[in-house]
Amino acid sequence: MRNRLLLIALLLVSLCCVGFMYKQTRPQWEYMTTSNTTTKKLNELGSQGWEIVGVEPVIHNGTYMSTNVYLKRGR
Repeated sequence: MRNRLLLIALLLVSLCCVGFMYKQTRPQWEYMTTSNTTTKKLNELGSQGWEIVGVEPVIHNGTYMSTNVYLKRGR
């Protein structure tokens, strides 16, 4: 019985440690939105660590107006 309690206690401590380590290693992201960006500007943003995660055309009353570009980078 005592061995079981010790095993359960060790298991709980191990799970808590793994949870703490996971919380510490989760990536943190910074986001940015821009529109009508040139290739030159996108290359500059890429060199600063920004990565495109989405592109969306902006259409108003059936007419193309611009393009929204969604970016993220690690903190």
